[in-house]
Amino acid sequence: MQPQNPLKNLFWLTQVLLTYPPSVTPQTSLKEVITLMHKENSSCVLVLQEDQFIGLITERDIIRCLATPNNPQTLPITEALDQKTITLKDITQLKLDRVINLLLENHFSHLAVLKTNNQPLGVLSAESLLTVILGLQHQVSQLEAQHQERGRIAAALKDVEARYATLVSAAPVGIFRTDVEGHCSYVNERWGEITGLSRQDAMGMGWLIRVHSDDRERITRQWYRSTQTHIPFRSEYRFQHKDGTLIWVLGEAVEERSPNGELIGYIGTITDISDRIQAEEALAKSEATNRALLQALPDMLLRHSRQGTYVDIISSGELKPFISPKELIGKHPEDILPPQVAKIANKALEEALRTNELQTYEYQLQIEDHEWRDYEARVVSTGNGEILSIVRDISERKRSETERQIAEAALQQLNTQLEARVEQRTLALRESEERFRKIFEESPIGMALVGLDYHFLKVNTVLCQMLGYTELELLQLKFDEITHPEDRQMSSQLALELFQGITSSAQIEKRYIKKNGAIVWVNITTCLIHQSDGNPLYALSLIEDISEKKKAEEERKRAEVELKTSLQQKELLLKEVHHRVKNNLQVISSLFSLQSQYIEDSNILSILEDSQNRISSMALIHEKLYQSENLAKIDFKDYIQTLVKYLLTSYNINPQLIHLDLNIEDISLDLDQAIACGLLLNELVSNSLKHAFPTPWEKPGKISINFTIVKKQLFSLKIEDNGIGLPEGLNVKTTPSLGLRLVRALTRQLKGTLEMYNNNGAVFQLIFPQQ
Repeated sequence: MQPQNPLKNLFWLTQVLLTYPPSVTPQTSLKEVITLMHKENSSCVLVLQEDQFIGLITERDIIRCLATPNNPQTLPITEALDQKTITLKDITQLKLDRVINLLLENHFSHLAVLKTNNQPLGVLSAESLLTVILGLQHQVSQLEAQHQERGRIAAALKDVEARYATLVSAAPVGIFRTDVEGHCSYVNERWGEITGLSRQDAMGMGWLIRVHSDDRERITRQWYRSTQTHIPFRSEYRFQHKDGTLIWVLGEAVEERSPNGELIGYIGTITDISDRIQAEEALAKSEATNRALLQALPDMLLRHSRQGTYVDIISSGELKPFISPKELIGKHPEDILPPQVAKIANKALEEALRTNELQTYEYQLQIEDHEWRDYEARVVSTGNGEILSIVRDISERKRSETERQIAEAALQQLNTQLEARVEQRTLALRESEERFRKIFEESPIGMALVGLDYHFLKVNTVLCQMLGYTELELLQLKFDEITHPEDRQMSSQLALELFQGITSSAQIEKRYIKKNGAIVWVNITTCLIHQSDGNPLYALSLIEDISEKKKAEEERKRAEVELKTSLQQKELLLKEVHHRVKNNLQVISSLFSLQSQYIEDSNILSILEDSQNRISSMALIHEKLYQSENLAKIDFKDYIQTLVKYLLTSYNINPQLIHLDLNIEDISLDLDQAIACGLLLNELVSNSLKHAFPTPWEKPGKISINFTIVKKQLFSLKIEDNGIGLPEGLNVKTTPSLGLRLVRALTRQLKGTLEMYNNNGAVFQLIFPQQ
């Protein structure tokens, strides 16, 4: 009879595959489960409720739960259960390939095996399946030796090898084989990913290089002890990658024997447990941190059992229990607290258990020095049958509350006084607002409040009448919407500078467009109104209708243009008059010149020449006037220079014999003064040219003319020569000389004074005021 095929049925393998891990109840905390798995060196635990299967907790579930924000110390184990659980029943009829597919398809490392009554039979793990499947190679060899059915054995071997290769390549753990001396002969791909070594580098004893130096000696001793005692190898140690990364692994290995029982090597696995190690370290750190925090807090922590008895006490140095911890542990609140306080405490413990909500109560106790102290207790259930009470001394807070109540009474009194003052200020503010409202509404000019977005916020009646809009219509508009397009840019720029705080106020004349399309000129004065914090609130604008003023200005400008045109015409006419007068005087001078050609009497000829020079001096003034831009004033400096040159030419004077010294300031005279002063200058210079230097004259002659401003609006005209001087006893008032008599008359016309004296020659000085 053929033996049963081990690949078709797992019944005979159950003793090897099934393991029975430790079990816990659903109320067990996550912290206790981690401690139990570490103590039992188990990769999973069963969750049972009265021997009935509830679920299976693996290392992956522990790591997933620790990644949640909940407190891992008090989290019930039910929170860690994977909602997707697959169990096996009637394992005797289950095929091996089906078990392997279940593990691979669902990425499970463990499967629970149950009895028909839902009681656990054990657990199938990927590691145990791998160990058995690797051993199937030897069983196939035995079948080959026993049945000599080589074709069938070859097919079975090929099938096993294919299944073995599939399982090994997809296995979530690293797999290795060694010889009897521990030299590595095979590793799968996952083994290389975990250790960071290639298959070639791992062969022989190369794998030991990547083991952390602190763990190398330890696992070498453990490996040697396992080979000597034939106990399966199991140890946790670290591999170090080239980049320094540390990987924690759980290494396991069992003996591999030939069909005749001879030891041929070892086969084993390594599992990456870095996440679990990190979780354990984080949990230990969290526990240490929590205990340090509890020690640092100025509170006292009491742990109660479900029945309310005290099981532990943690107290900082600031708050000491009123009895020793030894006397407290195992007691109920009514055993140590006053009856009334114990009743409140027990009720809080019961409510915390029942509702899982925080309970708070306050009480008083008399301590050793007979001082009454106030305490506050906060009671909360941990969820695993324990209750925590956090007790804090609130005596100082109570004292502060009493002081606060006294302060509040004082503040209330002060508040009443402030309210009275506020009411007074409010009344004053209302009166001020009423005054502003009256001024705003009854103002004879337009007034408006303008928002920061340029919208009208409030307008008075005058402005509405001025622009022809109703108040409601204006409040829908921005001021630039009714501003004339030519004035809009300038107006917006001034408003922007005002709102940005560049200027504190602004004034502008611009045009508004009324509702009927007419233009109205306005003068706007604007200032910014600020809030109490200094930020701008709105602008207050005073708007005055200046259309009539602008109309008057336009009429004035038009009149000015007309007047200017008229003046230009009159100036042109006056220049023409001066030109014609000058021409007429020139004609008269020419007539005298022609007449002198027929006169032989030297006296008469001299008189004609003098008259001709006088006429020329007046003609020269009219010539200068019509050539000048200013018809009211004569540039007398230029006039004197021109007149003197003309006289030198008229008397045929050699410039090398008589030298002229002119010192003339920039002085302008009106027409009347210029004619009188010009005639007087003509008489005195002509007198020097004719009489000061008689022939023969041995030394060089010199005539000096000084025309200066003595002081404000007072002129000085001084003419002197170095000639023979004035005759002795000369009296200008009685002299028969026509020239000197003319000089006297011109002096009176200029309202001046004339002085004549000798100073190495004749000196004439005329002082006269500006008219």
